[in-house]
Amino acid sequence: MQRPPTARFSDVQAILAEFGWTHARTRGSHAIFVKGGERSITVPVHDQKVGRRYLDQIRERLGLDDLVE
Repeated sequence: MQRPPTARFSDVQAILAEFGWTHARTRGSHAIFVKGGERSITVPVHDQKVGRRYLDQIRERLGLDDLVE
């Protein structure tokens, strides 16, 4: 599976929710997700898109590294 260059914020939010993360707040263009006992995940959002760098970081935090080449 190839890494996408960007993803829609709504898709990222839905995936994080599936893994138990909650959208706690937004400050400027940064959405902050929390989950009990975990460090928060901050997602920069520009034009309702999330860049590849942040998608890679989220994938790593969720333990999904093995799914993408």
